[in-house]
Amino acid sequence: MLNQTKMKFNRYTLFGLTIFVLFFLSFTFNIFRISSSEYNRFDRGSEGYTLGRIIMTEVDGFMSHGGLPANYVYYRYLPDENGNAVTTELWEAAEGKQENLKNFPHSMVQAQMYDDYINNRKVVDGWQDIYMTQPNMMGNVYGLLHILLPIDNTYKLNLFRIVNLLLTALAFFLIVFWVCRNYGYKIGAGVCLLLLFSPWLMRFSHNLWWALWSFYIPFITMLFVLDKKKKYPDKVSDTKVYIYLIIAVFVKFLITGAEFITSTAVMAVCPIIYHAIEHKNDLKQGLSFFLKSSLAVILGFVFGFCFLFIQIKLYIGTWSAGLEHFVFSFTKRSVTGGSMEGNGVLDVLWIYLKEGSIFSWHFFPYITFGFGIFILITLGASFFLKKMSKTESVSVRRRNLALIVTTLISLLGPLSWYVMFVQHAYTHQLFDYIVWYMPFCIYAFIVLSTLFVGVLEKVKKQREKQIA
Repeated sequence: MLNQTKMKFNRYTLFGLTIFVLFFLSFTFNIFRISSSEYNRFDRGSEGYTLGRIIMTEVDGFMSHGGLPANYVYYRYLPDENGNAVTTELWEAAEGKQENLKNFPHSMVQAQMYDDYINNRKVVDGWQDIYMTQPNMMGNVYGLLHILLPIDNTYKLNLFRIVNLLLTALAFFLIVFWVCRNYGYKIGAGVCLLLLFSPWLMRFSHNLWWALWSFYIPFITMLFVLDKKKKYPDKVSDTKVYIYLIIAVFVKFLITGAEFITSTAVMAVCPIIYHAIEHKNDLKQGLSFFLKSSLAVILGFVFGFCFLFIQIKLYIGTWSAGLEHFVFSFTKRSVTGGSMEGNGVLDVLWIYLKEGSIFSWHFFPYITFGFGIFILITLGASFFLKKMSKTESVSVRRRNLALIVTTLISLLGPLSWYVMFVQHAYTHQLFDYIVWYMPFCIYAFIVLSTLFVGVLEKVKKQREKQIA
């Protein structure tokens, strides 16, 4: 009996380790060729702000300029072998004027930053273009490591990427692990496969600025906290759940700020909805728990904004600057018009439903369809799963009902972002497709895998009956 338990434990450990390694290898080396050869250079423009934060940590100190991220341009390097300070090509092109630098494309500035950093050039002075919309605390962590590690900058940058890739792999491993615990290893393997072959996850996984794993901190926290509450209801009170939720949302904000804020908020409460339906909570009790949890999410973001306002205060010197920037940023991203070329909310929604190619693999390009078609596929799968569940046990029916309802509600994650922050969605079509995975696609993958495994098991039972 002991040997059987040990073998079972070893088998599960090996399965889990395999999933984690597959995620890490896929995100790091594109081993399944999910994306093009440029997969590791996705959105270097945004990542430049993190690199600028690392450079500023060396030049001006840890948490300098409030710890805010920035593009950083060297004016002059340390003296050459003849004792002369060397002026950078970019500063020469700007004729020694900051206002001219502001007119240069970000790509030029960031190309200079990467070249300077990788070649270990030391700076005399420079100019920082501060970005005040997120704390970017991982940039400060990387900056501190940059100071402490006695290795070449190329190795440091690769190390920072490995840390980011490991955390991203860990995040999706934990999601698959939760699926395995609640639905079994066959369904977990199916979800793992669909996540591995999702090109948008691949594109974001390398980027230090986006830190994809950080968006899933509240979601993953709630998955496991509520699982523990289900198993040990006396040990995990509602108050503890709220505290965990506030902390998780706050940590997410420290890393990526208000990026995809509405999608993150929906992700955080989806496990709560699932939990309430699966356990058939009293309507009044369930609604109260949901509302208090939503308040906890809001509080987490409020604490995050307070931290950001402190950073802006340290940089600019006034408390009003934080509020003014918040109003400016919200208006810039949410109001239609401006750079939208006459397009409205419905036009933007249509773009994100029609385009995007959820499964546009580099090695298999002719299987290409947008997220709108995938939504229809998921709705159809949900219908058949509900129908198939009628012959199952009460617990399985409740579980599948919770899954289907939560999947439908999870659509609010991406849709809320496209509607509330429509101008951002229109302007940044390069990367706003990722919100479909916050968390709609994850739940949709569970629905599809559950239906697929369920059909296979029914076919197997029918064949066994025929043989008997």
